[in-house]
Amino acid sequence: MNDDLKSIINAFHDLIFVFDKDGTIKEYISKNHENELILPKDSFLEKNYRDVLPPNVSNGLSQAFQELDQGKEQYKFDYRID
Repeated sequence: MNDDLKSIINAFHDLIFVFDKDGTIKEYISKNHENELILPKDSFLEKNYRDVLPPNVSNGLSQAFQELDQGKEQYKFDYRID
């Protein structure tokens, strides 16, 4: 990811995770929320989202990945971790 894109993403107030095609969390982007994470980054980087995210989030991601695999160009998924 280039520096310009990272700068734009860091301006948002959302947490952004980058996944590989198998659902492994490859990167976490958002300096705005880094101190608000309950778990340290190494608790979820290089792990499958189903193993580290709560069911309400992982189920939504599964639906999003399914839609994208079926050809949908984008899928908006809002989540909340309480």
